[in-house]
Amino acid sequence: MKNELTNAWQIARYLYNKNILLEIPEIKEGVHNGRNVYRVYYRSGKKYKSHECAKDSPKAARFAELKEKRDKAKRIVMDLEANLSAREKQQISRIKLIPYKAELNGRFFKELKECSNPVPFKGFLNHGNIRMRSRGEVIIAECLESLGLKYKYEPAVYINGDVYYPDFVVYLDFIDRCFLIEFLGMADNEEYMINALHKINKYFSCNILPGESLLTLYGTASYMPGTDLITAVITSLVNSLCCKALDESGLSA
Repeated sequence: MKNELTNAWQIARYLYNKNILLEIPEIKEGVHNGRNVYRVYYRSGKKYKSHECAKDSPKAARFAELKEKRDKAKRIVMDLEANLSAREKQQISRIKLIPYKAELNGRFFKELKECSNPVPFKGFLNHGNIRMRSRGEVIIAECLESLGLKYKYEPAVYINGDVYYPDFVVYLDFIDRCFLIEFLGMADNEEYMINALHKINKYFSCNILPGESLLTLYGTASYMPGTDLITAVITSLVNSLCCKALDESGLSA
């Protein structure tokens, strides 16, 4: 099966979460001798064994975290499998995720501090607990959230000794990759665009390129891209990145 572009995102999510189910043993909650415990089930040879951890022990928090992660992965896999035929499952099992080896990965995202831009707000809109500078940025945040994508707003990103504050850094955990979003909301203002393009050029100099690690969206005094358009553009980029992360060589074997 040569996956269609629109399916790449779902295939990558499916493979990523299937790997989580393989890496993290099944963890259940129970009671033993009157104490609440976590039971960890693992394979030893041909048999399954279990290990217990009391919920009031120092290790309990870690087991709770792992259980939550595995349970979430299991729900995602089950939801995706509900829309797959047996043949499709077999074909997808022969596809592998290619590790992403670059700086814009999960470690990069984890170290970013959100809302770092020191430039004063001339006016702002609240999106949840975050102050944003424009309605366009709020729409982008809503689109990212509707797609289930993790992001940080205006974090500090250092490029060749200079610091920049992209509007959004989006993290795709299922392929361990980030991309930046810049919303240029005054594209009809010459001075504004000169400054904006200087910033974009700095991105280019560090190999942060359109279609790879950068998405630019535009607005003017009389035009604002709508939710459907923004969602479609983001989805197209994510699908493209996921296509590049899928190794389909096993399909021809």
